[in-house]
Amino acid sequence: PYRIYATINPKMMGGLHDYLTAATYDDMSTVIDNFNLAAKRISPVLENFSSYKIDRIDYCINFYLRDFMEKCNPELIINLIKRGNIPAFFKEYTKYNETAHRTQSMPGSFYLINNSVHINCYSKYIQLQELSRQKIQYGELPIPQTTLDAAYNIIRFEVQYKWFKLYSLSRKMKSVTGHEFRKYEDLLSHSSCREAVTQYFNKTIIAGDWWTLKEAVGIITSKNYNCQKKARLIKVLKMVNHFRSVEKAKENCQDSELRIFHQTLNDLSEININPVTIPKEYGIKHIPNLLCAYFEQTQKEKGVFS
Repeated sequence: PYRIYATINPKMMGGLHDYLTAATYDDMSTVIDNFNLAAKRISPVLENFSSYKIDRIDYCINFYLRDFMEKCNPELIINLIKRGNIPAFFKEYTKYNETAHRTQSMPGSFYLINNSVHINCYSKYIQLQELSRQKIQYGELPIPQTTLDAAYNIIRFEVQYKWFKLYSLSRKMKSVTGHEFRKYEDLLSHSSCREAVTQYFNKTIIAGDWWTLKEAVGIITSKNYNCQKKARLIKVLKMVNHFRSVEKAKENCQDSELRIFHQTLNDLSEININPVTIPKEYGIKHIPNLLCAYFEQTQKEKGVFS
């Protein structure tokens, strides 16, 4: 017996030859046709697309910052994102820096991993800059400046499902629908993509808009809450502000404090406040939740998620 692993880029196989566009479910019929033609040219051993099990899927979404705000540096947004939460059983991916002689997180990226899921939120501009440098080192042409300019205001949120996650997900789909799951039709649908992106966005970057500490406290004090609840919400906001991230603030909580901390994060989300507050030096009072703003924009323009 033997197995064949085929790693494909649906965007390129679907005929989208650029660095910014992401393939969607609607491109899959073209992708499958092209895959089958390529496999047939190489060897009959490769058979066709329907013969393969899906081993990995990358769900992603592009946030075009200019659609949500007139003026904002994407590096500042990434800085806010990197102050988010690291869910249980995840760790931040780090790489050894030979200059600094220590491991460091990826520049321009909030990259979390475990055995079954990888989550990466990153600046396309910074990613393509690094890719362009690598291409030059290998004697290839750099990425055109026009492409880099177009990528400047794009932040990509990506959820990569490994085999363990896909296996459990397919079993869940089979039990719910009562039929054998239909490979790409179920796993690559718009609803599956939206569910994966939403779930892990809320776990890491967290629901709610970004506000300055002053603005967030003002929203809390304007609510008809009792003094104890107001004090609890403000305390967690100030903790996250002091430690400069949700994860570091969480690490300083123990036992019952940790339970209260998580409950407070949920309470803040309900009133549209992200616990990560905007530093004064940004000169910005409010930044909308990227995912909510994207869904609103997409619904307004297309009426569907893509």
